Amino acid sequence: MPSNKNQHFVPRCHLSQFCVDENRSAIHLFNIIRDKVIYNAPVKGQCSKTYFYGINLNVEKALQTIEGIYSRCIRDVLAGNFDESTAFGLKTFAVLQFFRTEAAALRSLSFMKGFVDLIDPSGKDGLQAQVWNQEQALASSLKMMLDSEKFFEDLKPVIILNRSDADFLTSDDPAVLVNRYYAQRMKQDNFGIASSGLMLCLPLTSKHYFLAFDRLVYTIEGTCNGFLETYNPRDIDSLNELQAIKAASNVYFARKSQESYVRSIVAKSTTRRKGTWVEHSTFKLQSECTKQEIYVRTSPDDFSGSGTGLISISPKYPIPSSWFSSLKFRHKPITFNNGSAVGHVRRKEWLTASGRSARRTSRL
Repeated sequence: MPSNKNQHFVPRCHLSQFCVDENRSAIHLFNIIRDKVIYNAPVKGQCSKTYFYGINLNVEKALQTIEGIYSRCIRDVLAGNFDESTAFGLKTFAVLQFFRTEAAALRSLSFMKGFVDLIDPSGKDGLQAQVWNQEQALASSLKMMLDSEKFFEDLKPVIILNRSDADFLTSDDPAVLVNRYYAQRMKQDNFGIASSGLMLCLPLTSKHYFLAFDRLVYTIEGTCNGFLETYNPRDIDSLNELQAIKAASNVYFARKSQESYVRSIVAKSTTRRKGTWVEHSTFKLQSECTKQEIYVRTSPDDFSGSGTGLISISPKYPIPSSWFSSLKFRHKPITFNNGSAVGHVRRKEWLTASGRSARRTSRL
């Protein structure tokens, strides 16, 4: 096969840390769709497709540069070093990894296709022909990553050291965004990357895990030079469950002895996995006056008729059955909001686009 033809959307530098051998050529996997374990699967064939990022190799080579930095960061973490440069490199890679996978491309495609299906369900307006192919959807997802990087700069990073008997798992879509604050305090699962309470998660090795979190909402005690040790098996379960919930097909692990554990984590996640990670909501204009318009939620069938309407497209995110216990709510979490649909965000200036004055809130 020509060089760079087999392009990984989860790079080998990540998967290699979960390999079964010193040569880092094989890995164990559990295929969720087929409910099947495969031992010693070749790493070179995992999470890859022929020219996934394009035949001109521009994207592939740009990604390889970031992967090289990530590999250095992993070596630093394994050596017990977690300085500002290493934290930045890991966070950059985690954000990129969230947007670069096949699953990310499918999420991007679902955004557009769902929108077109609602406004032109019969295809009479010819909009169906404008729906992206996977390459265009992937390009859109990667552009979104470039536009979104600034919204992760404020998150506080920590490395979790796993001292339990269970290993960390990874998957074919390993970078995860979750929000305990929205799930438990706001009773919502449709948040954004600017939202208060955001957490960015990525397993690094079987015993190391990267977590970046909103420092105005959460706090962690017991860290030493950016590392936090945990012996609590429930904490490991909660982080591994995120991998099983979000995985497209495969969960990866390093030791055969972990098979029954992997099966238990996948079984626990079954009801929490999503058929689609995108939600489309429709609203029709009910009444209007000089100062406001009132819309009511309606079904897609009613929406496709005549009249004025709105479409809301929101991503969905995993919610585990339990949360990492060392990450606790602050006594008074600090958020910013102005009563708009933007909700509670981490920085006041992120609300200015709505045109309404912001207020700082502390929620008990």
